[in-house]
Amino acid sequence: RTHAIFLNILLDKKLNGYMKCTFRFDSRNYLWMIRLDSQPTNTGWCNSLEEDGNKIIENYIGLPSQRIEPHKAPVYHQRRYVFDIIERSWGKRDYVFKGVFDFSKEEGNNDYRVWKKVADTADFKELLETK
Repeated sequence: RTHAIFLNILLDKKLNGYMKCTFRFDSRNYLWMIRLDSQPTNTGWCNSLEEDGNKIIENYIGLPSQRIEPHKAPVYHQRRYVFDIIERSWGKRDYVFKGVFDFSKEEGNNDYRVWKKVADTADFKELLETK
C-alpha cells in the first residue's frame, strides 16, 4: 500500500495497491523503489549504493532454483529512476530519490548487475507522457 500512496503522489495516479518494486513507464524506463542497504530481499537480491552515490550494485545471492522469471530477463537496455526506501515504522516509509541509472554492460551481467548514475534529476511528467 505504501508504494501505491507514493506513486499516487509522485505520478498523480489513483492506485489502490502496488506491491512491485518497479513501475514501468515504457520498455526502457522504469521507476525503481528499493532498499539500498546491502540486505538480501525476499527474492534473493542484495542492493547497495556506493559511497559516492554514482553506482548501484545489484547482486543475486539466492538459490538459482528460487529465482523468479522476471529476474531472469536481461536488463541491458534499461534506465532506472531510483528511490531508496527508508523504513520509518510499521507501514510508514520515506522514498529518497537517488538519481537516474543506466545498466553498465562493461561491469555487470544478469547475476551481478551494475547501474551507473547518468543524472541527478528526472522529469516524471515527461516520462508519463511518452507512455
